[in-house]
Amino acid sequence: MIRRALVVGATGFVGRHIVKALRESEFEVDALRRWDSDPAAVANLQVNTVVGDLVDRERLVEILPGYNCVFMAAAPRLDRPGPEYLRDSVQGIRNLLAVSRAVDVERVVVTSCATTVARSSVEAMSSAEEVYLPGSGIGAELAESPFRPALLASLENQVEAQYAVELECFRQAADGMDLILLCPGICVGEGAVLPTRELLAGLPDEARINVVDVDAVAQAHLAAATEPTRQPFGGDRRCLGGENTTVGELYKRLKPKGEGERTLGRYQVRLSDDVHRLRALALFGANTWLDSTRAQQEFGFRPRPL
Repeated sequence: MIRRALVVGATGFVGRHIVKALRESEFEVDALRRWDSDPAAVANLQVNTVVGDLVDRERLVEILPGYNCVFMAAAPRLDRPGPEYLRDSVQGIRNLLAVSRAVDVERVVVTSCATTVARSSVEAMSSAEEVYLPGSGIGAELAESPFRPALLASLENQVEAQYAVELECFRQAADGMDLILLCPGICVGEGAVLPTRELLAGLPDEARINVVDVDAVAQAHLAAATEPTRQPFGGDRRCLGGENTTVGELYKRLKPKGEGERTLGRYQVRLSDDVHRLRALALFGANTWLDSTRAQQEFGFRPRPL
């Protein structure tokens, strides 16, 4: 039987790597795109695309029948005002899960974010079992706020929206839906966009971060979708962390390549102070190291060193 997968958020950094991993697997893969998606980004996916929007439930009813698995790697645009960002995040995941359930999608794999993994009070590293306290996602145990007030408020809105998305997922999972949440650290790969050190001026060099190879994150999504022995997952979360390091150590490793460009290990990355291009910015302020033991044990998550 042909296994069909739909990737939502396929033109994003993580989403396009999930598409690539699926293209090289036994899945037949399609990508959901907004009507105003960048044509070049869509073409680079090299898969069939369907036009739709998560806030349009009727359109999802037309699209989703026939898919075995849905990968949810989308989020609203970062320039959306806080209330709209929260509304679209929650309404989007509600629509996607409700329709997926109604048309018998077998499994939904949701890309969350490690900002909703609370810093452990007793261990050096945090696992996805750590209970998140709303409002505590940025600046844990830092002497000063890591970002200017307006930016901090925007990033906190993003974290709270992601937490609300997770609550919607847990609600459906508690009612029997086969669903798993994956929480990666700061994803790095070819073409990744990282904040300039100047934008992170409020962060001390010793602030904790976790950076992970995006290809390993994509492979973990594929493994989570195909793992046959732990169904249903029941809304489990799993951390996908790579190297536990510090802000200072990361920026020491960036080697000049050109204007605004750097090399990080085998990858070429770009630096930017445009906060609307920096999906992982909040993770720099989380001051958290990640424990990925359960993902390693359950579906062989083994990220390569950068």
